[in-house]
Amino acid sequence: MADVTKTAETPLDRTRNARDISVTERAQFRTCRRRWILETIDNWTPKAPMWALEFGTGIHAALEVFHAGHPLSDVYDALDLWHDAMDKSQQKHLGRLYSDAVKDELHDLLEMGLTMMENYATFHEDQMYNDPWEVLAIEGKDLSGNIITPKTFGKKINPPYDKDVWPFIDEGRILVPIVHPETGKALEGRPYLSGRLDLIVRRVKRHKSLWVVDHKTTASAPNDRGLDFDDQSTGYGYIMWRLTGIVPRGTVFNYLVKQIPKDPRVGVRGNLSTAKDQLCLAKDYREAMIEHGHMVKGKVQDEKYAECYASLLAKGWDPYFRRFEPRRNEHEIMSFEARLYQEYMDMVDVFENQDKAYPNLSTWWCPSCSVAPICQAMEDGSDVEGIIESRYMQAPDRKSER
Repeated sequence: MADVTKTAETPLDRTRNARDISVTERAQFRTCRRRWILETIDNWTPKAPMWALEFGTGIHAALEVFHAGHPLSDVYDALDLWHDAMDKSQQKHLGRLYSDAVKDELHDLLEMGLTMMENYATFHEDQMYNDPWEVLAIEGKDLSGNIITPKTFGKKINPPYDKDVWPFIDEGRILVPIVHPETGKALEGRPYLSGRLDLIVRRVKRHKSLWVVDHKTTASAPNDRGLDFDDQSTGYGYIMWRLTGIVPRGTVFNYLVKQIPKDPRVGVRGNLSTAKDQLCLAKDYREAMIEHGHMVKGKVQDEKYAECYASLLAKGWDPYFRRFEPRRNEHEIMSFEARLYQEYMDMVDVFENQDKAYPNLSTWWCPSCSVAPICQAMEDGSDVEGIIESRYMQAPDRKSER
């Protein structure tokens, strides 16, 4: 595989010319063509901070340091760097709108991130005890910082198709030339499917199978409903296959919930709560039972406290961290390739004929859409240019190195 060479063309250039389509941008296009045009092609982003997105970036940076084997002090330093960069960025972009409220909110996010990563270290250690994995690559590089090649995974492994359509790695992202599914030749204009594979790991106790790990932050504990049909997992498997010739066993979605364990509840009369839905860890509840005299010499004195403690033990880390593992096979990977080609043809058609970029108006996703005010103005005839000028700015290159 050829070494990566930098060109004058940036990831943002390729994106705005509809030649770099990320795995997640495809879902955006399918959900709403207008949002794809406004947010990805036109590159508009609100001037006000989108804290959920920014916080996810900070946690990803901390996870990268953690899984590279560094101590927690280095993980905390990574979050501090993120916080300082965000603070400077918000002062620059908000100008007079920058206030103590923004500064305090950013500080609260930092404190949440530090606690989440401290707890994540324990959670991950617990997981590794029963099902250890070996980290082979982090965002396209091995643990020595070298760009991964087929040799990273085995000398006899080679990417499919000819070398002229082999993937390459740029800014921590893997770019896969989109090919015609029948000829295996790159499409005209050489467009790319791109993805950032957070981790590639080898499961030690599972026949040394390879898995892609994708980190996610979420506001509430997720479930695995529908993951058998999740297109993102198949897309990551496809990128891995094109890079190495290996069909990975599946994707580990590594969820970190933006939730910090609380102290056990204590009523106004000083009684320890027996509510099973309280957000505290079982070990903390156990200490509280001892303190309040409900556990003596390792034995719980009251059945209602025993039931609450058992419920918290059963939940474990689920309210704060979860891992789901949808699997994929070769047939699914090849079906993805055929669908990718057809889908990209649709995207090019909309890019070249933007009158076809109609909105998919819905109460489900429009309220949380970052460009909803622009879209609404286009629908009701309001001042679109005025809204853009007052409330939006050009986003930074989202696909550049963090």
